[in-house]
Amino acid sequence: MLSEIKSYPLLLGARGSKRKDIEGVVDTIIKVSTIIQKCPEIRDIEINPVMVYEKKKGLKAIDVRILITNQ
Repeated sequence: MLSEIKSYPLLLGARGSKRKDIEGVVDTIIKVSTIIQKCPEIRDIEINPVMVYEKKKGLKAIDVRILITNQ
């Protein structure tokens, strides 16, 4: 699924840059999904933008918004 997004070529190292940490992106998506499953009070999570570093160097969420339901 990740290969279907518009910016995927940038993760592969387009424009002369090195390949980015695609595995780190996948791992982060899985971890966020797990958090959502374990915390039913979370209504929405928005992470934008995300800086992805070179392979094996990880990534950083620049801005994150988490909405919690009032239960």
